[in-house]
Amino acid sequence: MKKSMAVAVMLGVLAPAAWAQSSVSLYGRIDAGLEYLNNVTTAPGQTSTRWSAEGGDWGTSMLGLRGNEDLGGGLAAVFNLETALQVMNGTTGGGRLFSRRAYVGLKDDTWGQLQAGLLWHAIGDTLERVVAGYALALVIGTAAGLLVARVPPLRAAAGSVITGLQTMPSAAWLPFAIILFGLST
Repeated sequence: MKKSMAVAVMLGVLAPAAWAQSSVSLYGRIDAGLEYLNNVTTAPGQTSTRWSAEGGDWGTSMLGLRGNEDLGGGLAAVFNLETALQVMNGTTGGGRLFSRRAYVGLKDDTWGQLQAGLLWHAIGDTLERVVAGYALALVIGTAAGLLVARVPPLRAAAGSVITGLQTMPSAAWLPFAIILFGLST
């Protein structure tokens, strides 16, 4: 009995040292509430009120684990496991555990992060940036085109610049865009 107690005390003393090397977080959000409706039509000419439980009105309920482990030299192992929750019936979203995010990866201070797994959030972030970029280009390009077309002195002054820019391949603008907007999230 004394040996097992000594081992337990030893593990208790060493546990904080092991804990200091890594970080694991449990996070989540629960969106649940009550809904009250009045003047609900029940039959022609008749109304009543109704109370009901609701979930997901202000966002997806979710539960997740996120963590990293320092591997030394600026390198760290990272992971994120996240699932959507249906508050009204207790099931997970999509019928799968970790339906929202599930990845592991390596993160380096110099080279960035490499991930493998379920990466829908990365696809969403990328599409959001692409759509925002096209929308911005559409607004600026349309306004500039209309302005140049409607103002003859501006058309004469900008004509040679526009002609010169049209000969430039689209891919040549990529380094300029990276410098201007960056690559980080």
